[in-house]
Amino acid sequence: MSNTIDVVVPVNADVHSVVKKTVVEVVAEVSLDAVETEYLNGATAGGNVASKAKVNDANGNQGVVKATQLHIGTSGTETQVTATGTQLNRTAVTTAGTIEASKVATVGADKEMTEVHTAALYLGAGAGTLVSSTAAQLDAAVAGTPLVYRTTVTAAAINTGTASYVVPAVAGKRFQVMHISMAATLGGGNVTGPTTVEVIEETAGTVFLSHVTADLTDGVWHNLVTGTPVITGITAGGMTSADNKGLLVTRTGGTAYATSTGLDVIVVGYYTTT
Repeated sequence: MSNTIDVVVPVNADVHSVVKKTVVEVVAEVSLDAVETEYLNGATAGGNVASKAKVNDANGNQGVVKATQLHIGTSGTETQVTATGTQLNRTAVTTAGTIEASKVATVGADKEMTEVHTAALYLGAGAGTLVSSTAAQLDAAVAGTPLVYRTTVTAAAINTGTASYVVPAVAGKRFQVMHISMAATLGGGNVTGPTTVEVIEETAGTVFLSHVTADLTDGVWHNLVTGTPVITGITAGGMTSADNKGLLVTRTGGTAYATSTGLDVIVVGYYTTT
């Protein structure tokens, strides 16, 4: 009969018999009602049929999956994925290392990215140091157009003499100094402690401008000709002695830089290749 199926029925532990039963009889025996059996009728392995049971195909694949929530992890300790579908789609980048609009940024095999657009740039370990130069200034550093660096160096940085850069080093370029001025930070008090305060080339130590402490009164600017300057580096041509060398502020003699909260320094010059 076309509306019957063969069902294996155990007689005892060793003997089983095959009997024919109607679909209605089988459904009744497993306590399925008509609505529940309808969920099975029309379901396809690996398919996604509305209002039908979900059945894996031969590879355990379910095809399309639609759900209101997604939880991933070991049974009983799953973590809910809280990102929306739209947010997850932002990770669908075409090529690693290529920046795409409205997608997450991914790096290529060499940790490179094709371009970066950012409102601020910080370099260095930890929180990093803000690169205060504008794009135009950085371009000028390549083109040789004069740049103006104005930096307020703290007393603590001057005393260490290693974190007090007023002109950054640029790989493959030397810096040509055109002018330097310095003043004890306005409202911060007169400088006391050291014998001199100097703008020097890193590592080489060449002095481009040095002033005695007595020159550095609150808010009073001194340059290459006022006060009692020492300008060894300027008279030698005004250029750093090697590529990738910056200028920084340090102190000599006496005791630690004190009283004044810091030193304001203005340096005018340009980068060049030699």
